[in-house]
This record gives sequence, C-alpha cells and structure tokens, in this order.
Amino acid sequence: MQVFKNLVFLATMVAGGASADARFSTENAVPTGLFGLTYTQAQIDSISDSDLRRLSFYADRASRALQTLVEGASERSISEQDKVNLRFRESILRLADAGKRSGISMDQVADFYTQSVFDKFGQGFMQQVAVVAGGLDFRTLFRNVATLPDQSSHLSDSGADFLNALAEASEDLDLGVPLESPARVASVAPSAPQPLANANTAEREIVNRIRVIDGRWELTIERGDSLSIIASAIYGDALSYTAIYSANTNVLNSINVIDVGTVLVLPQR
Repeated sequence: MQVFKNLVFLATMVAGGASADARFSTENAVPTGLFGLTYTQAQIDSISDSDLRRLSFYADRASRALQTLVEGASERSISEQDKVNLRFRESILRLADAGKRSGISMDQVADFYTQSVFDKFGQGFMQQVAVVAGGLDFRTLFRNVATLPDQSSHLSDSGADFLNALAEASEDLDLGVPLESPARVASVAPSAPQPLANANTAEREIVNRIRVIDGRWELTIERGDSLSIIASAIYGDALSYTAIYSANTNVLNSINVIDVGTVLVLPQR
C-alpha cells in the first residue's frame, strides 16, 4: 500500500531576525505571518504504513528529547547540557536511520520531524527552538548525521575485536630484535580548518573566515552567525555549540546571543 503524505515544513527563524533561513526557501513557499516562519510544502511518496509508524515513533521520542533540551536550558550547567544534547543527538540518529530504511532523504526526514514537533508543541515552542544557540536548524541537524561517527558501534563493542586485532598484529613481531628509538617528529604549524564535504554556503563562508593566530583558530563574529551554525561548520555537529561557548566564557554572556565583532577562539578537535 502506498501512502502519500503532504507535510508542511516550518523553517525556524534565525534569532533576532525577521525572516526564515534562506536555505529553506522554495518557489512554492507560502508566507504564514507567524513571526517569520515560512511554510513550504514537502511530499513523501510511496511510504508504507509500517515505515510511517516507525518514523512517527522515533519522531515522537526525538520531540520529547528536544523538549527536555529546550526547557530549563538556562538553568543547566554546561556539563548537564552536554548530557541532554547527547540524548537528543542519539534520538536524531535513530530517526535518521528510520528515514534511511524508509528510502526518504534527510531533508524529508527533517521536514517530517519539524511538522511532528510543531503538531506536538505548537508555535510558541518553535520560537524557543529558534533561540537556542542562535537557532537550532532541523535540516542542519539531520545533514550533520552524515558527518557524525556511528555511535551504535562503540556502545555495543566489548573490546574483543580490538584484542583479536592486537593478537594478529603481534604474530609477526620478532621480540629478539631491540626496538629502534622513534624518529623525532618535526612540529607542524596548525592549519586552518577546511570546509566539510556536505557544508552549505553559509558554513563554507564561516570556515573561510577563520584565522590561525599563534596556533589558535579565531573567528570574528558577523551578522547572521550563531554558535550552532559555527559548530556545524567546523565540527559537522551543531549540538557541539557548548564546546565553543565553554572556550569563550570570557567574552560571551549567553549561549544564545553573540555580538557582532566578538572574536571567538574555536577549540580544535
């Protein structure tokens, strides 16, 4: 059985801005008047009932994880927020995997999820999401999935694979031959980061603005920058915004707002 489901995508507005993110604009975009949110029609074709149930289940779990992330964020310590972000990231990975099994694109999964969040929590909550770290962008979060390591493999790894590989590598060692002193490795000056393969135009522009000064990565904030998009640009993970904030508490008073002209030092990971 084929199920044709029309979804409405609501692009979250950039904090402090009056219009939706241009990456989500289409020729068929319909203005809604909802504080800068823009509705865009998206269609998921030929999806089975079982796939739709699976998507809905994981979208609900990810929505609840997002609710926890957003509500009470201002009262949490950075370490506590990192734990909440980790749970949300894992829920996004599971929903993305359900989308892949259903044969739909990550943009379609993001649109499905956005509609699910809006249906569950409403417009006011979407506005709160648009403030966190300068705006959590759902399509960016799902695009980040391609750059994140496969976390499921570490969680189930007992260490046996590593020990077996170590034993195999040891078979050819001649223990009677003394080891040579390792050659001294010349120090290499740190280089600027390179744009990730799936970076969008805004992220590429951010990476290209980063300067290497005394071994540090520095970025001068311009209009439209946010901690979440900077984290996505250099780490491929928008939810790593806390790492940038923690390294710059001397110049930042809030995770959600950064002033134009502020110079940030970006952790090299």
